[in-house]
Amino acid sequence: MNVDQKISKALRVVLLSVATGILGYCIWFHFATARTEKLACAPDAEMQWLKHEFALNDGQFNRIAGMHAAYAQGCDAMCARLQEARNKLQTLLRASDGKVTPEIKSALANASAVELECRQGMLGHIFAVSQVMPAASAERYRRMMEEPILEGSSHHTSLAPEAK
Repeated sequence: MNVDQKISKALRVVLLSVATGILGYCIWFHFATARTEKLACAPDAEMQWLKHEFALNDGQFNRIAGMHAAYAQGCDAMCARLQEARNKLQTLLRASDGKVTPEIKSALANASAVELECRQGMLGHIFAVSQVMPAASAERYRRMMEEPILEGSSHHTSLAPEAK
């Protein structure tokens, strides 16, 4: 064998090794993520995540699912109220000649009051959900859910923290 043939053979071995490694990784990745992918594609993915992440038993899971369904309905109605209050404020601001009128003050106060009511409802829901969880899970859940409360998120029907 001459030098060119040896280099060619070595190159084929290296390329075959790399291809085998990549294929092996792809197969491993598929099986390693299959459960998570199945959960993420489920219609109730968020609820399944909650059950798995916080080790909820079936009873806890069913109670929280019911609580969340009831909360989501009220939250949707609250969000509609908040949007209406914000729209009214925006209309007044756009029509303003640069002065803070009594109407603007009133609309601003109303929008703030509705947002506060929404945030208080969300906090109550988070605390109620955490009370159904095992103690260690409840503490971790409350810590995970602090951000939307502290940041003033006014629409949060999710039981999972926002993805970044």
